[in-house]
Amino acid sequence: MERVYVDFASSDNPPIMQQPSTQIVLLSNTNKAYEISFDKKFTKLTVLVEFKGKPTGWSLHIADEKSSDGHGGASGSLPAMENCAELQILDETMTIWSKALGAGIVDPLVKKELSLTDGSMKFVIQNQFISWGHGYEILQTPNSKLIFNNQSNDRKIYVGFNRVVAGAGATNRTGTGIIRAIITLE
Repeated sequence: MERVYVDFASSDNPPIMQQPSTQIVLLSNTNKAYEISFDKKFTKLTVLVEFKGKPTGWSLHIADEKSSDGHGGASGSLPAMENCAELQILDETMTIWSKALGAGIVDPLVKKELSLTDGSMKFVIQNQFISWGHGYEILQTPNSKLIFNNQSNDRKIYVGFNRVVAGAGATNRTGTGIIRAIITLE
């Protein structure tokens, strides 16, 4: 397995992951977002994060639309918003939002209070499938197709560490807590 180490504090242009089994390791408490590109040979994205202290604000944000800025949905209009499922950790609350069901209409599918102080958590994203935690909780929507679609033509997932994917500037949606992350694309 090939590993790519990235120091988030000194990397202004994070890599776009396109290699199978590539890993990016986050080594500092900064805020960066990554684009992970799928093609037909990739079926699974794994994100393992480690927290130092109690996380505050937006510590993790995973979305399938680059304009996603938290709380479900994305800026823009349909059909651009059709891929806008999101998983977010805000303080110690994890919420998973559906894709847009119409202009401004999304469903919170999971809301879970977590205890993340000095802990770690693993997330697996596959087509219409999310698992999280050490007890392997899952959410699947194979028929309604409400969550991450990595079988569309534009197969990308975006991951924001200590910030939302769309950028922290305009929304001020940043956070602290994640000090290390391993991203694996298989």
